[in-house]
Amino acid sequence: MKKIALVIFAFFLMEVAFSQTVLYTYVQAAEPKYIVEKGTVKGICGDIVEALNRELSKQRIRIVYRDLKAKTNAEILEDLKKGKIQIFVGLGLNEERVKEYKYISVPLYGLNEALLVLKGNATQVLTKSNPKVGVIGSTLTSLNVERIFPHGKTFTYSTIIEALDALSKRSIDAIFYTSLSLGYYASKFENFELVPLIAEKYYHYILFSKDVPDKIVQAVESALRSIISRNEVTRILSFYGVDRYVKQGNLVELVTVNWPPYHYLEDNKVRGVDVEVIEKVFINLGFVVSIQVLPPPRALQMMVQKTVDGIFSVWKTAEREEILEYSTEPLSFTREGFWYLKENEMIIHDLLNNRNFICAFVNGYGYDRTFETFKCSRLQVDSDEQGIKLVYRGKVGAFATDYRSGLYWVEKLGYNQKLSFIPVSKEKRPQYLAFSKTIHGKILSQLFSQGLKKFKSSSEYSTVLGKYGIVNW
Repeated sequence: MKKIALVIFAFFLMEVAFSQTVLYTYVQAAEPKYIVEKGTVKGICGDIVEALNRELSKQRIRIVYRDLKAKTNAEILEDLKKGKIQIFVGLGLNEERVKEYKYISVPLYGLNEALLVLKGNATQVLTKSNPKVGVIGSTLTSLNVERIFPHGKTFTYSTIIEALDALSKRSIDAIFYTSLSLGYYASKFENFELVPLIAEKYYHYILFSKDVPDKIVQAVESALRSIISRNEVTRILSFYGVDRYVKQGNLVELVTVNWPPYHYLEDNKVRGVDVEVIEKVFINLGFVVSIQVLPPPRALQMMVQKTVDGIFSVWKTAEREEILEYSTEPLSFTREGFWYLKENEMIIHDLLNNRNFICAFVNGYGYDRTFETFKCSRLQVDSDEQGIKLVYRGKVGAFATDYRSGLYWVEKLGYNQKLSFIPVSKEKRPQYLAFSKTIHGKILSQLFSQGLKKFKSSSEYSTVLGKYGIVNW
């Protein structure tokens, strides 16, 4: 009964105090996210709370600190689960937390795992067979330390301050934590050095107790989107000097390959029909997009490492579904087959099943299994352009690719009179924007699929396709 009474009392305070909806929160023992000075809460997340409160005042909602004593991650998560606090600004998500808390799908900022070492010790620590690594308890990084240092010895601390003290005393060799906090301390103290790692990109979000009504969550999300649209979060990150170590939360980082007319680099700008569709869908969703054009193996490697958010345009294969979170709505469609010399038109079927006949395939492409039925010898090439050129010069007998991509190079190189195309299937093959196999990747996949489906019903979508001579897929 006592427990029920406390819950009722808490919600009474939340709903009626000063005729406002009050959402209680805590200060976290994690600079520069929260900094308490003379009874005032500042820091990155503290300033975000202030900005949210200004926006939420229109709806008579306010985020209030239950007290100013800095709490550990474990204390925050426990009291958020119990409903002692209703909201917390600035925590990562994993599968367990998704089940236990409500959250806003738009993140505050993106960050990476990193190391903090004593200045000059980076090489020594990275080459040590069994380093002593400090982590902060109940954080996502503490769960990943064995993946980065499988033979290291882990020491767990309640707060970053305790870990910094241990590092200063050389009780540990390094601290494994977020680029946000470690970058801040590296810039603040001359005796520390930040060591970036090729490690998973992840995000911090706003989390809620399960008991908070959905309409309140939606109101806070609307407020967050407003302050993001005004670049307030970006200015806050810059003010605290951490914009070198973290990225804006609504930035979606994608990789792709040079594959016109779907996506290609021209005059240092990424262009193509799929590029335009992706950018317009994400703009409608409140996100901005950054795209790198890379060789196929490198693009896939970054997805395996989870250092970027997504890759396009990719075919769906069982192997790739192990490492990628596919959107459910297809981005575009391809018609696969072989480009070959027209002079071989009468015998092309026989040649494709002759082991002495050489067929070129692009290294890193996820070809349909239909291609495995052909017996021609395989030669790996780096690009569609190279494959088409080799066919024209007679260096290979055929080149396997999509019709539109091959046609782009045939027309650009002036090979129209010499080359022809034979499809390997009557079916169109869908290709997708796929995301990293992470919580954020799953969130982006759902948002993008819904946004793309809606965009396809607009006249703007038809205009984009028409720009590239596509009436329909």
